[in-house]
Amino acid sequence: MSVTPQDLANRQRLVALLDEAAEIEHMVLCQYLYAAFSLKRHPEEGGVTWAQLEKMRQWGSHLMLIARQEMEHLGLVANLLLALGEAPHFQRPNFPVSPRYYKLAIPSKLEGFGESALLRFIDLERPAELSGENEKLLSKLFPAVLLTSFTIGALYDEIKTLFEQTAPEALFLGSPRTQITTSEVIPVPIRGITLPPNTPLYNVLMRPVTDRDSALATVHQIVTEGEGAHHDQQPCHFTYFLQIFEELVQEKEKDPQFAPARNVVTNPQTSGQDVMPPQPNTTLITNLATNAVSLLFDGAYETMMLMLIRFFAHTSESTEELAALQKAVFFPMMTVVIRPLGEVLTLLPATEDLSPGAPTAGPTFATTRAMHLLPDRAAAWGVLALQLEALTQSAKMLLYNYTYPKPVRDRLTLVYENLARISFDFNNSRKQNP
Repeated sequence: MSVTPQDLANRQRLVALLDEAAEIEHMVLCQYLYAAFSLKRHPEEGGVTWAQLEKMRQWGSHLMLIARQEMEHLGLVANLLLALGEAPHFQRPNFPVSPRYYKLAIPSKLEGFGESALLRFIDLERPAELSGENEKLLSKLFPAVLLTSFTIGALYDEIKTLFEQTAPEALFLGSPRTQITTSEVIPVPIRGITLPPNTPLYNVLMRPVTDRDSALATVHQIVTEGEGAHHDQQPCHFTYFLQIFEELVQEKEKDPQFAPARNVVTNPQTSGQDVMPPQPNTTLITNLATNAVSLLFDGAYETMMLMLIRFFAHTSESTEELAALQKAVFFPMMTVVIRPLGEVLTLLPATEDLSPGAPTAGPTFATTRAMHLLPDRAAAWGVLALQLEALTQSAKMLLYNYTYPKPVRDRLTLVYENLARISFDFNNSRKQNP
């Protein structure tokens, strides 16, 4: 079958839509993490009881599950792009993002857990078609809210149509060896056990894309897991958020003093000479001790993104080198550096106001450099090694600041130790594969 001019136009449109989908997936997962990090953890924080904390723990677990699947979706979109012979797309705008930036027309911002955030999350994950029951429920719960007409599902509908209507010869130019599978992202927890293909682990399924059928299956997976599915089936992200919202409203009706979230600022921004100048609709972190932690978070987040780009767009890496990247970026970096720093920031004052109830900070999820692929393997690994070493030294310096509360200092100590281990292991792998 020959490739027509329409096939080439379809390909260009498809790549543009996949880049947009990657940006949206990236942005929504950061917003979900921010809301999860803002949840209180102890009655001493005020406004919550032990019984309410148990309910909040369930909400937090759902938020983290959904965020994890959004990370999966970002990875699946990367696989779709790689199948086309294109580079994975991890760049996105910093927060906040105007609703006019995308056709989706929903503002993207970092705000604490609560009705306002959940309303946006419900709209983001809203199916194209609602059941009669849920349509009535939305009308009852949100009578003053005009839900957007364009959904994430509609974006994926066009992506699906382009895969169906374009000649495969114009699309699938990427090598199958570039595809990332579940076991490459999450090692099988039991040694010596090999799982069948397309077996999920921890609710994550990284499906390789090599042809039209696997591309369509991947798009279907993203949509049905919650990105605006056509029908509000159980369970999906939409139904999770709807359930959390209903439970929050009910709990507040029973206890008007219920306050599940810390008083985190909206759209925090790190201050300093080497970061962006203050942006509109952001809250500058002016407390020096807090800003130092935020600078560490920003550096760790940027390094993690560069490592993810290298992992997905690897060139001449061996199997062992890919495993070393995986061991550095996924569960170590994400769970023992990014998450604890993000949670710690919600405990620290955003300004010099230290009075009870004063606004606290939060993770910015900001980047100050373009997130592009570092093309040469040896140079890329050298840059990553330098950044990990710099992060380790920055984390160590924080330990000499005794103004942090002891629980914060304890967690910062663990972050330093984890960074030192990640840096050592990564450097060791680099020396073994010069």
